[in-house]
Amino acid sequence: MPQTSRNDKGIFFLEAQFVRSTDSEGYVEPPRRVSGKLYVTAPLKPSKQLFPGEIVDLKGKIERVGSDRNEKRSGFGEYLSRQGCFAKYQARWIELLPNQEPPRWALWKLRGRIVLAQGRRLGEPAGNMQSAKTLGRRAVDLP
Repeated sequence: MPQTSRNDKGIFFLEAQFVRSTDSEGYVEPPRRVSGKLYVTAPLKPSKQLFPGEIVDLKGKIERVGSDRNEKRSGFGEYLSRQGCFAKYQARWIELLPNQEPPRWALWKLRGRIVLAQGRRLGEPAGNMQSAKTLGRRAVDLP
């Protein structure tokens, strides 16, 4: 599930299937089949509409993992490599493809309902913290 980054962007891992690139003149190459994970940073609002298993089309900029000096110092590049990521992707635009609906039942839906109920009962920061304690930090999008 997408989470919120420190600078109010959506962050999530995406299983890549195809990559298309453009040259300096704007020519779009045919799609190439790829496999592996991307670490995606995207605008927050469309990121929050995504659900696991959904097929989306992203437009943005791709970077190799470990290409940033700060990333090497902080160990973030090593973390991404351990997660199986081959690249980072800065999405400027997310297209939600039509005729896709979330499943009727899924574990991530149940977690969302628990977080929502605890947030209503305990208030915003306390409800999120309680949900993170019970479900785990990665299951809850902590502010």
